Amino acid sequence: MSSPTEAPVASYDPLVVDEPIADNESIADDESIADDESVAAYDSDSDYNYDVPNDSDDDSIDDDSALDVGIEGMGIGDAGMTRPGMKRKRDDEEDDEYISGATPLKSHNSGSGRVNRSRVRSVPSSTRSATTPAASSAASPTIPSGFEAALRKTVAELHQSKPEPSAEPPVWADKRAALADAVPYYKSHQASLYTNDRIALGMLIDGQVGSRDQFHSQMIITSVGGGRVIDEATKKMVRVTDQTKNKGAYVFMKEAFEKKLPIVMIAGSRNKLFPVKPPHEYNVLDNFYITDLWSEVVLGKNNKRVKIFMVRVQKINLDSRSWWTPKDSIGPDAGEFKVGQYSCPSGTCHACKEGSKKIYKQGWTCLNEQCARFFQFPTHIDVSELEYSEDFIKERTPFTGPQPTNDLIPALPCMKGDASGSEKKFKGGIVCPKCHCCSRRILWDHWYCENPKCDFKLTMAVQMIPLEKVMEENVGVMAKRGTHKFYYGSEDLYEPICFSYRVGGHIFTTFLLTDDKGRFIGSVTRIRSTKSARSRPGGYDDIYTDLQNSNIPFKRRGAFNAGCRSEELTSHWSVNFGAVYKFGVIVESTIPFSDAPRVILEVQLRLTWAGKEAIKATIELIKDHNLDVVEDAIPTDFKPFNEQLVLGYFEKSRISAHDDGEKEVGPTVGTLSGGGPSCMKFFPKKRSGISDENSPVLSMILKHGDMMVMHGALIQKYYNHSVDALGKHRFALTCRYIRPEMIQNEQQRKASVEDGKMPEEWSDIQYNGERDRLESITTGEEVLRPGST
Repeated sequence: MSSPTEAPVASYDPLVVDEPIADNESIADDESIADDESVAAYDSDSDYNYDVPNDSDDDSIDDDSALDVGIEGMGIGDAGMTRPGMKRKRDDEEDDEYISGATPLKSHNSGSGRVNRSRVRSVPSSTRSATTPAASSAASPTIPSGFEAALRKTVAELHQSKPEPSAEPPVWADKRAALADAVPYYKSHQASLYTNDRIALGMLIDGQVGSRDQFHSQMIITSVGGGRVIDEATKKMVRVTDQTKNKGAYVFMKEAFEKKLPIVMIAGSRNKLFPVKPPHEYNVLDNFYITDLWSEVVLGKNNKRVKIFMVRVQKINLDSRSWWTPKDSIGPDAGEFKVGQYSCPSGTCHACKEGSKKIYKQGWTCLNEQCARFFQFPTHIDVSELEYSEDFIKERTPFTGPQPTNDLIPALPCMKGDASGSEKKFKGGIVCPKCHCCSRRILWDHWYCENPKCDFKLTMAVQMIPLEKVMEENVGVMAKRGTHKFYYGSEDLYEPICFSYRVGGHIFTTFLLTDDKGRFIGSVTRIRSTKSARSRPGGYDDIYTDLQNSNIPFKRRGAFNAGCRSEELTSHWSVNFGAVYKFGVIVESTIPFSDAPRVILEVQLRLTWAGKEAIKATIELIKDHNLDVVEDAIPTDFKPFNEQLVLGYFEKSRISAHDDGEKEVGPTVGTLSGGGPSCMKFFPKKRSGISDENSPVLSMILKHGDMMVMHGALIQKYYNHSVDALGKHRFALTCRYIRPEMIQNEQQRKASVEDGKMPEEWSDIQYNGERDRLESITTGEEVLRPGST
C-alpha cells in the first residue's frame, strides 16, 4: 500500500483516468451543443447525468471515438431536493424536521392493491420484457491494452519517416483530459472547438482529417466541426447533411473571424498531416487567428454533395520559429513566409455581386453558398480532386486583432485568503513548470507531474474546514431545497410511500419503492441526526474532524478507457477498506480493517446499527400496512457489513447515476455523510418498465451527520441513483456486505474474508443509536472508542 504522498511513475497507469467535464465549463462545437452548456453525454449518460460532453458528430473526434464513452464515477450517492415536508420543532431539532410515531406522510392503499396507479411501459420482446429489470452496473469500460498498443503502433508508423521537430511544444499532454484540466483555453473533452461566453478560445486538429486540410508551420486549413455521423457499415464518421450558419461551431468561428480574435491551436498525434514526428499525444502549437472562413462542397456518404464550412488560420507572430517546423529547415523549406510575399487574388461573382478569393488551383468559383452559381466549375473538374492554390497557402497577412489574453503556460494554483484547498478551481490540473506536461489532480493533497521522466510535485493540503462553515452550507441548502421530494411530472411515474419516525437522537424517514407493477421491492431510509447527536463529544462533528485528520490515502480512479489517451478520472477521490469491492472503476487494492483508522471502524459500527434499524422498520411497516411486496425482495435479516468505501468530494464533485447491483454485493447498503450537504436522486432504469421519462422519482438532501440505508437487491436492478455535492468539502462513507462466495478468485476470496474482519479490540463493541453511544456487546455498558484516552 503506497502512502498518499507517493507519486505513481507510469505514464499509462490504468488507475489514473479523469473526470469528464471541466465542471460546467462551456463546451461548444457540435451542432447540437449550445455554448456555456454542460451536456450529458453518450446515450447511457444522457439518461442519468454523466458529465462528459456529447461531441459525437464533431469533425475532430479521434479515430477511436467510438470507444470514447464512459461514466464519471461509481459509489453510493446523494442528489436533488425540494421544499421541507415536515414540521420544525425544539432546540434539539433546530433545522431538522420532527416527526413522532410512525405517521405516514403519503396516503396509500394497503392489502394486495397497488399503491397508486402505475402504467407499465412496453418494451420490445427482442430486448427484454417489461417486468425484467435492466442489468446491474458492470465494470468500468476500458479499451483492451492490445487494441491501444496497436493504435499507438499505427500512429508511430504513420509518422516514422517524418523529420524531428525543431523544438518542444510549449505545453503538451498524453491524456486529453489532462490537457482540458490544465489550460484555460481548451477544456473540451471531445469537441474540436472550445468556447466560453461565446468566444472561441482553442481548437484541436486530430484524427479526422479532410481531403483538402492543410497543416504548415505558419498556417492551417481545416473544416468546421459538425455534420458528421457514424456510418453503421464502416463505423467511420461520414457527412450526410449540409452545415448551416446558424448552428454549432460556425457561429463562434464567424465571430472570431470578424473580430480577429486569437485562438490557440492544438495538434493531436493522430493527425496524419503533422509536418514532423509528433512529440506527444496532444501538442499546443501557438496563438493563431482566422484569416478566411468559407463554404465549399465535398463528397459525403454515397458520393452525395455536401456543403461544409472551412477555416484558414494563421499564426499571429510570424517572426517566431514554429516548434513543429522540421529540424534544421529554414525559410520556404520550413513553410515560413513574410507578409506581402504572396497574395491570393479575388474575383466578383456576376450573379450575386459578392467577392471570393481564387483559392483553388483549378480556377475561380463563387464561395457564397446562397448564390445560384455557388461552387460551379467546368464539368470536367471533379470537386473531389480540387486543390488549394499556392498563393492561398503561402499568403500571409498582418494581424490587427487584440493581443492574446491567455498565457500558453498558465500559472500554478495558489491558495489565498480564506480558501481551504477544496474549492472547484483546485480540482483542476496544472502545467508542470519543469517539463510543461499537463497533469491532473489525481491525489487528494498534491499534484505530481504525469511525465514519468519528471519529478515535479506541488503540494496543497486541504485545510481543516471549520464546522461553522459546514453548518452554514447545510442550513443554506435546506432553506433553498427542503428535505426530500417526489416528482409527479407524468402519470407514468408511480407515487412511493413515505413514513417518518424517531429512534433516540435520530429521525428516520423511510421511502418504499415499487417495481413496474406497483409492488414494493425495497426501502430507502434517511436517518437524520439531531443537533445534540452531532455536537456532543464523539458525535458526528468529531467524526468529520477525525476524517480530516486521518491522512486517508484518497485517489481519483479510472472512470473509463483506463490507460488510454482518452481516459477519464472520477469526479471524486476514493479509498476502500475491508473486503475488495469493484465499484465500476478500477481499484488496485483495499486496506484491511486491521489497518484502518479508528474513525473508519466507528463509522462501520454506526452504519451497522443504521442498517439493522432500517431493515427492522421496513419489515414492521410492511406488516402494519399490509403492503404488496415482491416475494423475497425485502429480506428480513441483516448481513453484517464487511467493506467500506470512503469517498472525498471537492466543490462541484459528483457521482453520476449508477447502481450498487454487482453480484458480490448484499441487499443492504448504508452510507454516512460528513461535511457539506449533498443531493441524492433515484431514477428508474430505462428498461425497468416503470417510466418512459429520464427523470428522478425521488430526491433527498443528505446533510452533515445523516445516514442513508438502501435495502432490497431489486432496488439496484430497477433504479439508478446519483449524488451531487452541494458544498465545498464532503466525505461519504459507504458500507456493504461483500459475499465471499461470489468472488471467483480464491486468493481474493480468502483475502476479503480476512480483510473484512473487525480488529480484536473492536469485536465486542457495538453502536447503540437509541442511546447514541458505543457499548459492550457482552455487558451493555458504555465504552470508549479503542485507542481513545
